[in-house]
Amino acid sequence: MTAIVGAAAGEARARQEPIELIHSSFSGVIPATVETRATIAARVAAVESMVDAVTRVRTRHTQRPPAEALLDASRNAALLVVGAGRPRGAGHALGAVTHDVLVNIDAPVLVVRRTAADRISPGSVQNS
Repeated sequence: MTAIVGAAAGEARARQEPIELIHSSFSGVIPATVETRATIAARVAAVESMVDAVTRVRTRHTQRPPAEALLDASRNAALLVVGAGRPRGAGHALGAVTHDVLVNIDAPVLVVRRTAADRISPGSVQNS
C-alpha cells in the first residue's frame, strides 16, 4: 500500500487534486478481507500521514465488487492509481481486480508494483 499511496500522493500534488480512497467490503465471488471501522480508520490515517498537508484525502466505502467500484470512481478522476495485485498463478502478472479494471477502463491508469516492504507487511492490501 505504501508504494500505491506514494505514487498517488505525488500525482495528486502535481495535479493539485484530492486523493480518493475506495474501500470495497464486497463479500461475493472475490472474498474481501473482514475489516472493522477502526481498521479502515487506521488505514485512512496512515494514508493521510503519507501525503502533504495540502492534498485532501477522501474515502468512499462500498459493498460493490472492487473492480466495479474502481471503474465507477474513475469516471470523474484525473487518474486512477491501482496496485498490480497478487498474480493469479504462473503466467499472470496482475491480480484479478487490476486485470478487470484495465480491460474495462476508459481513463488514465497508473499501475504500481508492490515494494518489498509491502510484500512482507501483514497489512499489505491490493487495490484498497
